[in-house]
Amino acid sequence: MSLKNKAVTGVIWTSINQFGQMFIQFFVGLVLARLLRPEDYGLMAMTTVMIAFSAVISEGGIGLAIVQRKNLDDDDCSTAFWLNAGASLGMYGIMFLCAPLLAQFYNEPSLTLLLRVAGLRVLLGGLCTCHFARLERDMAFRQATIVQLPSFVIGAVLAIWMAYTGWGVWALVALSLFTGLAGTIASWLVSGWIPRWRFRRSSMREMIGFGLNMTGERLLETIFTNIYVLVIGKYFSPLQVGYYNRAQQFQNLPSTAINSVFIRVLMPMFSTIQADREKLRAGFMQSLTLATMASFPIFAGMAAVAQPMVVCLIGQKWEPCVPYLQILCFMGAFIPIHALNVTAILSQGRSGLSFHISIYKKLLVIVAIVFTVGHGIIPMLWGQLVVAILSMFINIWPNRSLLGISMREQIAVFTPYLVLSMAMGFGVWWLTLALPLPAAGQLAAGVLAGAVIYGLGLRFIHRPAHKQIADLMERLPGIGPVARFVLT
Repeated sequence: MSLKNKAVTGVIWTSINQFGQMFIQFFVGLVLARLLRPEDYGLMAMTTVMIAFSAVISEGGIGLAIVQRKNLDDDDCSTAFWLNAGASLGMYGIMFLCAPLLAQFYNEPSLTLLLRVAGLRVLLGGLCTCHFARLERDMAFRQATIVQLPSFVIGAVLAIWMAYTGWGVWALVALSLFTGLAGTIASWLVSGWIPRWRFRRSSMREMIGFGLNMTGERLLETIFTNIYVLVIGKYFSPLQVGYYNRAQQFQNLPSTAINSVFIRVLMPMFSTIQADREKLRAGFMQSLTLATMASFPIFAGMAAVAQPMVVCLIGQKWEPCVPYLQILCFMGAFIPIHALNVTAILSQGRSGLSFHISIYKKLLVIVAIVFTVGHGIIPMLWGQLVVAILSMFINIWPNRSLLGISMREQIAVFTPYLVLSMAMGFGVWWLTLALPLPAAGQLAAGVLAGAVIYGLGLRFIHRPAHKQIADLMERLPGIGPVARFVLT
């Protein structure tokens, strides 16, 4: 198979894997949320922060080192395996010993045993990192999908059974552990590779050197991705962490879907045409049009129907997470703008600039938390929204010189969709309040009304990019004619 065909096949199987896991995880999450208490999710989220931190250190960029290595032999792979396994064992040992300290930090004694058991996922990760990296290096994306999707289904079935039979938070632990265990066993069987008792010091030094900088950046990202869970858990309660975590999961679904589609496609495209500034500029503006045209109504609509959606999908007990979700939706609407601008910066080979920008944005997060934590969770989330908007402008600024696109030009592109989405969201919100229907009826009516209002509104925004987007969507069965009617 040619490299081009391998790449196309890889995109197809990777998309199946990613979107398959995402939607299975979403629906399994709905079932578990109905069976478990918000406190269970809060306790699990508290342990996940420590586990994610340990996993980043133990992996140490070794997987990517295997993928990127030009000449790779069996001794290199065996060295990477034992290095990764040893680091995972060491990090689990530290977690085991530090578990009482985490419980003391949160004032939750049950976290000691919970972290010691859930942390076994780090050990499982250390046993399969090299096997997954070998599959990725060989572009065996079909095999990787065959390993990962069924593994998640196995963990999900067991977790649902445990939740149904009253195991509480341990159902979430089982979801993580048995997904990891099934994935580890399957990766060994599918890859067919067994590590040897070999350890090459020169390979170890090269791999550690390669992964060191990357590990530092990933650690920073892990800390700030989970910083609100840390703060809410410390100053409030597992119940509030559970509400925040559930709201995040709802917000992450469209965010992940939109970013997966755009970033995976646009990064190589921007990199290919980086020397042609006019093409890059045109491609960026068209991408910005499509991304904001899609993200703004999705998040505005989700914020508008948040109350009936939460009650209908996961039950009345989760209703307190609604205001959290609504604020997170306002933040989520701007994520594609962040991602597109960062992708454009990276496509120009300016990774150093991107890293410095990320430092400034993280400093803003710290400042916002310091000024809002004493006022409650809602003010904290409003502070998070302010930081997200300021960060968007920080991301936009460098592309004035890199792409020749001013901040005013970008704002002019997405403002009509922002205004239309806000009007649509307000109309849908008013409708759901006015209709004397159960939650399911309000949700259905809100979604339908939102689609009609936004679709008709788009007909009044005439742009050349709309015709190009309609041409692209013409190929999609069932969607093409609708896109043609709305956009042209």
